[in-house]
Amino acid sequence: MRYLRKKLSISILTLAILLGFPFMHGETVHAASSLPAFTYTSDGVFSWEFVKDADAYRITFSELGFSINMKTSEKYSFNGCATWKANGVSFDLRKYFDQNNTSITEKTYTVTVTAMHSVNSLNYANTVKYSYKSAIPKLETPKNLKWNKRILSWDEVPGADDYFVAVYDAKTGNYVWRARIYDPTVTTIDTGKTSPHFQDVPLVYDENSNYYFKVFAYGKSGVSRNSDDATSYTINGSEVDCESGTTGSCRCVYNAEKSTLTISGNGAMGTYYNYNKVPWYTMRSEIKTIIIGNGVTNISNHAFYGTKISSITIPDSVSKIGEGAFSYCSELSEVKLGTGLKEIGTRCFESAHGAGMYKLTSMTIPANVTTFGKHSIGYISYASGGTMVYEVITGFKITGACSSKAFDYAEENKITWVSNEHTVSKAEVTKESTCTQKGKETVTCRCGYTYTRDIPLKHHTLTRVPANPATETADGNIEYYICSECHDWFEDDAGEKLITDHSSVIIAKGTVPVKPDPEKPDPEKPDPVKPDPEKPKPKPEIKPTEEDETPGKEEKTPVPSSGEDEAKKSTTDATKVENATPDPKPEGTALTDESQEAEFVVTSAAKENPTVDYKRTTNKKVKKITIPQTITMDGVTYNVTGIASKAFNGCSKLTTITFGNNIEFIRANAFKGAKNLKTINAKSSKLTNSSVAKKAFKGVGSRVTVKVPKKLKKTYSKLFVKKGLAKSIKIK
Repeated sequence: MRYLRKKLSISILTLAILLGFPFMHGETVHAASSLPAFTYTSDGVFSWEFVKDADAYRITFSELGFSINMKTSEKYSFNGCATWKANGVSFDLRKYFDQNNTSITEKTYTVTVTAMHSVNSLNYANTVKYSYKSAIPKLETPKNLKWNKRILSWDEVPGADDYFVAVYDAKTGNYVWRARIYDPTVTTIDTGKTSPHFQDVPLVYDENSNYYFKVFAYGKSGVSRNSDDATSYTINGSEVDCESGTTGSCRCVYNAEKSTLTISGNGAMGTYYNYNKVPWYTMRSEIKTIIIGNGVTNISNHAFYGTKISSITIPDSVSKIGEGAFSYCSELSEVKLGTGLKEIGTRCFESAHGAGMYKLTSMTIPANVTTFGKHSIGYISYASGGTMVYEVITGFKITGACSSKAFDYAEENKITWVSNEHTVSKAEVTKESTCTQKGKETVTCRCGYTYTRDIPLKHHTLTRVPANPATETADGNIEYYICSECHDWFEDDAGEKLITDHSSVIIAKGTVPVKPDPEKPDPEKPDPVKPDPEKPKPKPEIKPTEEDETPGKEEKTPVPSSGEDEAKKSTTDATKVENATPDPKPEGTALTDESQEAEFVVTSAAKENPTVDYKRTTNKKVKKITIPQTITMDGVTYNVTGIASKAFNGCSKLTTITFGNNIEFIRANAFKGAKNLKTINAKSSKLTNSSVAKKAFKGVGSRVTVKVPKKLKKTYSKLFVKKGLAKSIKIK
């Protein structure tokens, strides 16, 4: 019976096709073999019996571009649309369209049902023309569409589930911005912001183009169908508030007539993870000028990809240029970078490979740029064998300071380097300087450049000749100083005031000062027997240099006189007119210098060169401390050569510490405990790995800036970090 029913069904279907009659409200087109007992109704209910070896049945719609797969092993109901029977199955196509596809238009569709085994057809199929008529109502078309500058609005559609909105370029008919609004009560949207759902970037309107927008309402599944779309009236881009177009914290304006894009405001541009998400991407080939206002701080990734600019100036306010920001700008030939720039992103100025694809052949990089992304400057790229290849542009040049990170980038990438500021990598003295003649040294820069420069004059090596009062029978002299190297005479201990007339220091004999009347004491001077306790201690005397105090060395110091005896008296032994020097205190002795408001500790009691460390301040409220070169205590002048451990501990108001070239030693934790310290002025050139303790800079706060001699910046940067300074602390 089943066989006869099958044969009868095939015969009836074949007869209907031959006679040209539509079958069951549609035209059936058979494959090589029809599905057993295949039927369908005007309500869209399709039925057929099972085919041997079939494990699935596929329903396709050529006009819609999708299909429904019904697996016999699962017998899925498709929300009540499929009914599985013992010998066959039926599928309610209209119900399926109404429930799951609210946007399907009511019209005739070509429907094919095919028996499948695995992924292959079993050569059993039926194709029919089905006229779809929905059983659920269609939503009203949105009304009252309006523009208000960049704000779009329309009337709420009763029963709508959500809305779809798109702005179109009137000339091309292509959408340039779109959004999906899931709240049916919201009927306005700002095109100057990133759109919901699609995440389209803010729309930048061209003042010389026309635009319109469309809205249609989405229906609720199984309740209502999508409305027809409604189209607004057309407006010109000049009617939109172009000044309000945004990118991050900044504003963007495009002038098509001048092909100029302007970015202004304060702060960073928007974040774009792909170049086609940049607001002006679709007009990139038209942009020939870009103006970035001072105040913009961050140029985003891919910001100006593929534009046709020939030059760009980055203002001083910009600190970072993102990845690929100026990549594939084939006309770009000149770049001016601001002084505030610190970071250049990966492939930032990358160019395409090939003739005419790049014009940028050189760049000048400011010294403040410290971070370079991979292939950021001087590279072309192309695909080869499925991978990207990056090559340095032949003849590309980078100009900058040899002490900068730009030099390192050029060296690592084998790019030609042009120096605009050399640094000292090595210095070799070819002629020592004296106190009267400058020396010479040969300097080699890290770039290999060699040049000769002067070495400054040395300080005079002075010996003090104390004042010697005249008597009735012998000449005297005022205090003065003699250099042991050039033998010039000076009025001051700094060797700045030269005495050209040696006779000017003489006090003629017989010039005896009048003794003061003891009954009438001088009010300006304290009683010599009873020292004035209020008068501060005398300033330290300048101690003769180590060379002058070398044991066994005796030098004749001139004591001038008048007349014929001057030459003879100029050879008088200096020791006869100098006061005897007392012995230094033993090592470890603490000395307090009230004039310096500081305590020192003796580190060497050698008479020829006694030394001390700066131990601590006696004024815990001091804000600035300058460590002296020498101190004089009890007639002994000590050289201050070191800074003791925890010298500034507890100085809560201390902000600045300064020390000069006299400092050779810095002990462990020297700066620890100065919580508000901001600046360390380290002017010494004598600090070495052996003279600076391992934890000398331990405890220095992150807000501190360390200033060092320019020629020693690189050396000291490594040394100080090794000795406990945090890598994040600035060294200038």
